[in-house]
Formats: sequence, structure tokens, C-alpha cells
Amino acid sequence: MLIVKRNIGDRVLIGKDITVSVLNQEEGCVYLGIDAPVSLDILKQELQKHFERDSAEAVNAPFVKKAG
Repeated sequence: MLIVKRNIGDRVLIGKDITVSVLNQEEGCVYLGIDAPVSLDILKQELQKHFERDSAEAVNAPFVKKAG
């Protein structure tokens, strides 16, 4: 894990296509802006399990063929 200290307005580059900008900081909360290709999924960690569960349920759901 890389740990960096950044100020508001500073940026971190990841590869050629991803830029993480420090937008604001208030009351112990840091606001980040992430500029990345649309093809790259960006997900907050606390939502990861939610999406994994929904994906697993969709994969395991019985297939229902629509009439018509």
C-alpha cells in the first residue's frame, strides 16, 4: 500500500488513465474526485458486498423464459 500526504487541489496519478484529486476536507472527511475511463468500475468498499450478493443471487436465480 502506498501512503501519500496530499493537500486540497493536489492529485495522484495511477497509470496513464486514472487521476485522483483531493477536492475538499472538512470535519475529518476527505472528498476525492476520480477521473478514470468509463470502462473501469469504481466502487466504494462498503458497497462491494452488496453488489457481490446481488450478482450471486442473479447467477443462481432460476431462468424464466418469457412467453412470446
